[in-house]
Parts: sequence; structure tokens; C-alpha cells
Amino acid sequence: MGDRALRFIGVDGPRWMLRAVILAPPATVRHGASALWDLVRSTVVVRGAGKLPDRSAGKYLSAPGKFFGACERQNQDAVHRRTM
Repeated sequence: MGDRALRFIGVDGPRWMLRAVILAPPATVRHGASALWDLVRSTVVVRGAGKLPDRSAGKYLSAPGKFFGACERQNQDAVHRRTM
């Protein structure tokens, strides 16, 4: 499988926290993290008014296809730059 790098991204809101993780080859983790930030920015957290236990899952609305499409484009760009 080779070397892999982890990048953690998080946003702390009022009574909620959104955390995302990417695992990728070290050469591409920066590009993947950029796409992951785009996904996090486009995510809407629907927390509701009721109390929730710590670390409980909430409802998140996003467009996952946007993330995977952005990752693929950024990986292709990175490969193109290395071959130049």
C-alpha cells in the first residue's frame, strides 16, 4: 500500500463540531485536503434545538459527488505537473 499521510480538518460551531479525515499518499494529501475543505465548506449542519449526548452523530447535508469529483481533478492536475 505504500506510505500514507493523514490530514484532519475540523470546524467547531455552537454546540457542534464537524470533523473530516483524509488518508492519501504524501504527495497528494495537500490536494485532497483542499478538496475536503471544499466539501466541509459546502456542508450544512442541522443540529436542531434538542440536547444531544457528546460525540453523537448529527444530520449533515452535502454533495459528496462534488468532493470526489474535485479530488479526481486535483489528482490529475498533480500528476500532470509531475510529468512536465
